[in-house]
Amino acid sequence: MRDRMCAGGIEFGIAALFMAMAMPVSAESESYPDREAALLAEFPDGIARSDARLIVMTDGKIVAEFEDCPTCDDRPVYVAIDYFDAFERFVVAVLQYGEDLSYVLVDRKTGAQHWISAEPHLDQTGQRFVAVAVGDREPLWPGIEIGTVGNAGLVMEVDQRTVSGFQFDAWEGTDRVSLLCVSGPCVTACPEGIEENDGAARVAGTCTAELVRKDDTWHLVETITIPLGTRVESSDAP
Repeated sequence: MRDRMCAGGIEFGIAALFMAMAMPVSAESESYPDREAALLAEFPDGIARSDARLIVMTDGKIVAEFEDCPTCDDRPVYVAIDYFDAFERFVVAVLQYGEDLSYVLVDRKTGAQHWISAEPHLDQTGQRFVAVAVGDREPLWPGIEIGTVGNAGLVMEVDQRTVSGFQFDAWEGTDRVSLLCVSGPCVTACPEGIEENDGAARVAGTCTAELVRKDDTWHLVETITIPLGTRVESSDAP
């Protein structure tokens, strides 16, 4: 993920970078150029764009940099989209073919980078974030990541890379996160209501899910609801 420097001295502004990709851009990422422009204006001494290079600085010294290559088929474009004040980190989106590939939390003082699989969302206090990735397309990995501010900086409370089928919905206070179910048992598996699966019929239901913190431990709670009165037949039935 780190070795993505582009040779050739190509000069592009951030708007031109998106145009040069010549690929469909996701609805979410359409706002990224404006978000970066606002961020560059707010932190002129902390982050800057020089042609195709995104630079993070402290005291006039470059501590991290990312170089775009919009004319390279397999190279990403980096866009600064946010700043988390409590974490003292910039949020950089990594895009490929106009789609979100991953995100980087960049320490504005040291340049240290922490890569996550989905856009992070802060709670109401600004002291904790959650990132939830469906992982429904390569090379994204599915997972749930929750980070908070500790004595030494960023502390990851949850870094679970095997959970899939959910998207972030909203923070409900500071100890609860509502999720959207986008895949999983009896959701996308049976969109037509009933389908055969290994000889047994399945019934379409509804799914609700949330992340709940109790006793300093996060739990994923998922509920599958199947309508009552629906007949489910098995090929093994007499």
